[in-house]
Amino acid sequence: MRKRWSISPRRSAVLLAVFLVSTTAGLLASEAAPTSFFALLDKAPLVLTATVAERSQDRAFIIYKLAVRQVLKGAAPESRPVVVQDLVFPSDRPILAADKEWLLALEPLPSSSRYRTLPADHSYLRVRDGGHGVRSAEATAAVLPYLNAAAEPAEKRRRERVGALIAALWSPVVGVDAATALAAEPSLQRDLNEDLSRLLASALGDATIALEERRALLDLVREKRLETLLPAVRFLLAEPPLAPFARRVLASFGETPSTDELRADLAVPDLAACRAALAAAQALPAAERLQFLTDAAGNGREYEVRAAAIEDLGRAGPAAVPALAALLNDPDGRISYKVAQALARSGGSEVVGILSATFNSGTYDAQVAAVFALRDIGSQEAMRILRQVRTAPPDPRLKEMIDVALGVNPHRH
Repeated sequence: MRKRWSISPRRSAVLLAVFLVSTTAGLLASEAAPTSFFALLDKAPLVLTATVAERSQDRAFIIYKLAVRQVLKGAAPESRPVVVQDLVFPSDRPILAADKEWLLALEPLPSSSRYRTLPADHSYLRVRDGGHGVRSAEATAAVLPYLNAAAEPAEKRRRERVGALIAALWSPVVGVDAATALAAEPSLQRDLNEDLSRLLASALGDATIALEERRALLDLVREKRLETLLPAVRFLLAEPPLAPFARRVLASFGETPSTDELRADLAVPDLAACRAALAAAQALPAAERLQFLTDAAGNGREYEVRAAAIEDLGRAGPAAVPALAALLNDPDGRISYKVAQALARSGGSEVVGILSATFNSGTYDAQVAAVFALRDIGSQEAMRILRQVRTAPPDPRLKEMIDVALGVNPHRH
């Protein structure tokens, strides 16, 4: 008779912790970002400005009757088009306040039994992509040139769109949206003529534009390889909130940063700036980069910074193995796990021996991390060590962890 394999609460908590550590990064990386507002304008069959003339609500949705002010794209609707907002969660709030003029990207309401109670004497619409297709009507002047570009011939249309997006960077309502849309333009590098480059450089250097947006523009220069904007980027080295991001851009074009400046960037209580410093460090000479990453992994202010530096060390190959080995018994169990995984990826011939040594003198967290790292290495020697430790574990809890790692059911007969 086969016994049922039950898991104790303590064990299930450990398993959950291990699962979260190993999968959270992948989940975050795959999480889809909302569609940019300008992309919604491209897709929406109807774009207009309006105020709310009347609003009613039931448990499933809110119904707005709109007083149209201006139709920017598409056919003019009836004088008071009706827009439906689905209520998915009990905490959902109306997205359109009655005392404000709105810029809306709209589409027909899809056929669904959900809407069977709506009166049949109206043609219903909805805002594209939920609340993401709504902005204050103050953005109308910034959006109109972009919409008007659609009527131009293809070659001119691309350049007009890019010019409209760059001009919209100064809008407090859709400036960040414009930066996002520029990043999605596949031919930006080709369409950026001298005048548009000058305008984009002006936006980079304009302190009246939000800091988040200017950081996004620096990412744009790096990702789209806009080399003509590097002189404008260098000016930003004098602005402390932007300097780490400017250094990352310049490093991506082969300009070696100062190690002291990168260390100063890591000391800033800004996780994004720290990540920028770690990325810029890839342009350092190999020995300097290894030392910089070792210091960041051992002494970083935040777990996220230390973890990112450890991952970079893991990619550095066998040369980073001594630095990683020194961190294997870190007091933070999350760091032990990251280090063990980095060691497993590093490919050093001595890694199996380093991991197995934790079973003699390491912390329990380091031993658990070593179990899963050895499982991932999967060599005959690694498997032999795990089976050997399982027969006489230095901590009784470790046998259970090895069973989990190897998929062993200890109650199976």
